[in-house]
This record gives sequence, C-alpha cells and structure tokens, in this order.
Amino acid sequence: MRSFVEFIGSLPPGPLTEAVAALYEASEGDARKYMKKVLVGMGLGGEMAEDYGENWAEVVFNKLRSDFVRQGCDVFFLPGIARIAYGELDYDSDDEDTQKTAELRNLVKFITTAHKGQFTRNLERIDVVQQGPQKGMKVKTAPLSLGEIHDMFSREQRDVSSAERQSFIDENGQDKDNGYKIVELTDFPTANKFYKYTVTSDPHTAWCYLEDEGTFDSYRQDGNRLYLALKPGFETLKPGQPGYGNSMIGLTAVK
Repeated sequence: MRSFVEFIGSLPPGPLTEAVAALYEASEGDARKYMKKVLVGMGLGGEMAEDYGENWAEVVFNKLRSDFVRQGCDVFFLPGIARIAYGELDYDSDDEDTQKTAELRNLVKFITTAHKGQFTRNLERIDVVQQGPQKGMKVKTAPLSLGEIHDMFSREQRDVSSAERQSFIDENGQDKDNGYKIVELTDFPTANKFYKYTVTSDPHTAWCYLEDEGTFDSYRQDGNRLYLALKPGFETLKPGQPGYGNSMIGLTAVK
C-alpha cells in the first residue's frame, strides 16, 4: 500500500495537486515532522529505526493515527501522544501497558473535545498571565506526563461521562417508543456476543473491547463500567443503511 506522500507524488502536476500537498503539509505532514523531532529529541531515533526501518517516522505516525486519531484524538496532539506512548508506556511492544494506553487515548479524546485550545501539540498546558506587567502573556508548562494529565482531567472526564450517560438514558429510556435498550457489559462472554455487529470491511471500526478479553478487562479495571445502547432491530442493519450509525452506541462510565 502506498503512503499518502507517495500518492501525492504520483498525481499530475498542477494547482490542485499543489493545494492537496499544501493541506497535507499543514496538518498531518506537520504533525509527523514534529512527532519525529520529539522522539529524536528523546534519544529514541536509533531504537525506532531498528524497530521500524529507515522510514520509521511515517510507520510510527500511521500506527498512532490508527490507534488514536481514528478513535477521536486530534492529529494535532500526535507528537505529545508519541512522547507519552513510547516514553512511558512501551507502546507497540510486548511490554506495552495497554490499560494506560487506553487511558491516554480517552484523556486526549476528552482534551480534543473540551480543552483543545489550552494545550500545545506536545501536550503542554497553555496558561495566560492575568496580573502584573506581563498581563495577557501566554506561558506553557513543561510537557505533561500521563499521570499529570490524569490528575488534571480524570474527575472532570468522569463527571461529564456520568452526566452524558444519565442524560442519554433519561432521554432514551426503555419505556419510550422506539427508544434504546441499555445493556451493561459486566463480563467478556456477554460483550463478545455483540462483536459481530461492529465488524465492517474496515478493521479499525471494530470495537476492541468487544473482541479482546484483555482489552475488555482493562476497560473494566478499577470499577469503570461499560454499556451498550441498542435500537430495536440493530442486529439486521448493515453499514450504509439508514439508522445503522446510531443503532448501537457504546457508553463508558469512568470511575
């Protein structure tokens, strides 16, 4: 499979190709270059080259894009995600802390939706000095560890998740016509029964906690809870049919 950079290079020259290349450079291309700079600055360049080959930055970027960006994290934060994933969590290795990788993904998803403007691409916190001669000046913290981000947002994330879940349940109670049925997934065998309804031609759309017992246990660890909201007839709907996208919704309750 060709990379996106190779695809751009294969296009005929012209204004449209130049525009596509410029947009890529301004978003994913810029994120990839800065991600490489961060990892090299951590002294990981040689190790990455040994593990992933000469074009390791592109390979690593694509792995993180699949695991984080496709799950709701902004590509802007991939340099900071890479720093934590490879620097703290042994990402993509036999020693990977999958529970903390899932926690990192959920926290950055939350930052993406609720606090994006308060962080740099390296997950440094941006503050504004409100008093003194430097009033209005923007300052930033050192790059934050996963533990520091957890301490900063886990309570807010839990409260928002709880409120959203309760609001959804209140609005779509089982006693309402055409409403959702709420199912709590308390064990992997029950969860796994629903996996077949999430599988499409794109493997990235499958819900990993329904497929893999280890991932399910990681989600459930420390008292976190998992639910499915199911529309009547969800079992028969296929991708592309009306109502398919909201016929089966996953809900989490973070402790």
